[in-house]
Amino acid sequence: MEKTDLKLPAWAEKLRQGYLSGEASQFLLYSNVGDLVRWQEGTKLEFITMMDFITRLLIRTKEIVAFYNISDGLYFARKEMRDIFLHRMTMVRRVKGEAEWSGVIPSLPSKVMAMLGELVTSQPHGSAAVIEFLETLAPEGEMGYLSQDDRACIVAIQDWSRDPGLVTSDNIVVMVAENVMEVNKSIRSSPQLMLIEVGLPDREERLAFIKHAAQKYLLTGMSHEQLADQTAGLSRNQIESIFKHASESIDIVTMDGVARKRKEVIERECMGLVEVIDPRHGFDSVGGMDEIKKILEGVAASIRKGQKRRAPMGILLVGPMGTGKTFLAEAFAKESGLTCVKMKSFREKWVGSTEANLERILAIVQALGYVLVIIDEADRNLGSDKNDSDSGTESRVIARLKEFMSDGGHRGRIVFMILTNRPDKLDVDLKRPGRLDLKIPMFYPRLPRERVEILAVLAKKDGFAVRGVDINEVAERTEGFSGADLEGLLVTADRLAAEEGKDVIEKKEMEAALADFIPSRNQLNIEFMELLAAFEGSSKRLLPEKFRDYSAEELQERISELKMKLGL
Repeated sequence: MEKTDLKLPAWAEKLRQGYLSGEASQFLLYSNVGDLVRWQEGTKLEFITMMDFITRLLIRTKEIVAFYNISDGLYFARKEMRDIFLHRMTMVRRVKGEAEWSGVIPSLPSKVMAMLGELVTSQPHGSAAVIEFLETLAPEGEMGYLSQDDRACIVAIQDWSRDPGLVTSDNIVVMVAENVMEVNKSIRSSPQLMLIEVGLPDREERLAFIKHAAQKYLLTGMSHEQLADQTAGLSRNQIESIFKHASESIDIVTMDGVARKRKEVIERECMGLVEVIDPRHGFDSVGGMDEIKKILEGVAASIRKGQKRRAPMGILLVGPMGTGKTFLAEAFAKESGLTCVKMKSFREKWVGSTEANLERILAIVQALGYVLVIIDEADRNLGSDKNDSDSGTESRVIARLKEFMSDGGHRGRIVFMILTNRPDKLDVDLKRPGRLDLKIPMFYPRLPRERVEILAVLAKKDGFAVRGVDINEVAERTEGFSGADLEGLLVTADRLAAEEGKDVIEKKEMEAALADFIPSRNQLNIEFMELLAAFEGSSKRLLPEKFRDYSAEELQERISELKMKLGL
């Protein structure tokens, strides 16, 4: 696998070095394998498919380069290679004393895999076997539940890795799968196999592709550098589709257009597992929470200035429902300038699917560059009290997420924001510093002035017209209301105004709403969640006065009492 003046992508260079050093003879390429790949030889630059790239790379030194997938069957890089292959298979049969081979290539995958095994383990000459869509030939799952042919394919690949004929020869096996977690664990965990991730293009790679594409497409409206910034998280194929669409519609490429397309592509590629949020409000739309906003404004400023050491790896927002955790998280995304991605439930009942979904999400997050990952209702999505029999899936998923969250290279670039009202359900190690450095407890507004601010912000945000109402009096009469309750009060008053044929909430409608609206009144649950928030918080100044003198032991004791009363 000579290099000459060929400039290889990082993943291809890793494969080359692993092969030349003898570290491995079997390789599994995964993730962004369906994308265009840079092929640069001297000054000539092209972008070609992955299979074309592998073909060009291997035919330089290999006498036979055979490809196989269950759709196209067995095929070869060059026509003459097929004849050499057939001759070799005939000779193998003769040496083994087996019946003369008919020359017909079988259609059953396990039979083809057996032939490829003979090619790479019985022949000392330079041969290469390239297995496409490996997950369709060796799918993840318990062996007892797989088909006989799937099991035979898995065993065949395992046999190759143990055969000294492959290790000592000049042969190579390259397998390709989009999602490594969908490949049978017995294969991907083999010590003889080198796993190589083909990542999404970084900014430099996107810029090189955009400049090359500019020779084919008329790119106006944005500079190449702006396009490289705005297309973070997209593959080259997806970037080119934006250019094609603009070219066909005779339109310019705009910032808003690229942002919309990126949102659409990312959500589609992640199969609805994430939602790209475009936050419209900042901290000026958040009522009350002065101390919390002050802390988060400092964090946002550090991120904007690139002061990575001052940025937390992750933030925990914890408190009862209705305290505005989601609203605050989106405001932080706006203030920090981070791309905001909300992670949805990624669990599925099929073996390996949950882990595969998580890997797909993390790959996108990694490629997006500077990103805020919001996990709402984390006690449901990441809770440690699952009762289903998941064959260890839960522990592997949490372990993988913890590994990703604690990667120091992500500091100031990828920030996780975990939202929950039941932090006691989260894995203790997930909440430690280095993963969640900043833990912010959130409570219902205690002071009338805080409720005045919240009512004013809500009226502005939701477009409620209020006239002739003493907001200070309303704030005095709504003690114990959450932010969500206050919004519900305004909605009720607006509905009553509509019944009177009015577009404005006046004193009469507000009085009627105060008399009619029933806020959340499950006091034991609220107290329990507030105690949990106080227990988890990482700053005493964010605690209401009634909690500041509590010791950790006293908080824990009261939490345990309420758990018993609530049947938890």
